[in-house]
Amino acid sequence: MIKHFWNGSITVFGIKRRFEHRNVNDKYFHSIPVLAGGPGTGKSRFLDEIERINGSAANSVDVRIRKIDKIDNEKTLFSELYMLEQETTSNPLLAHGPWN
Repeated sequence: MIKHFWNGSITVFGIKRRFEHRNVNDKYFHSIPVLAGGPGTGKSRFLDEIERINGSAANSVDVRIRKIDKIDNEKTLFSELYMLEQETTSNPLLAHGPWN
């Protein structure tokens, strides 16, 4: 799951690619993963963990990304959520937008 978010896939850019293209205004390069769920389902904990994991990945893989001061968690609400097929059984709270 974390590798999917960081590296992306053939059709979806991961967080790493997003930072590589941070000065480009094209929405195609800036897909935003979304996390949604009811109270007490672990949303905040997941965001804390993903920030830590992405921060360590950014510090270890790419000089251009290491120069970025920090990685921010962006919290965005979409009117429609699409579940990641790979995660529906283990974590039904993880979703991404219509770009996949």
